[in-house]
Amino acid sequence: MRAASALAAAVFASLTPTLAAACPYCASQGNSGNGQTIALGAFILLPFLVTGAIYKVIQSERRALGAQNETSNQSSPSGSRRIAE
Repeated sequence: MRAASALAAAVFASLTPTLAAACPYCASQGNSGNGQTIALGAFILLPFLVTGAIYKVIQSERRALGAQNETSNQSSPSGSRRIAE
């Protein structure tokens, strides 16, 4: 099974250069087809998608930390935490 998945990955990797252009400049040079247009769009949108994903992760972590702080503040009646020395 491991050999089969390695072989499939090798075949996919060998076909990848034929499916995608190297850069947006190369994708826009002559004989543009639908595949090159899609590759160009992907290169342009990729930074925005990565930034959006990172922003979502940061926001969810911030909400989780806020909820954790809310539960710890509710357990102490005065609302302040005592520091152990």
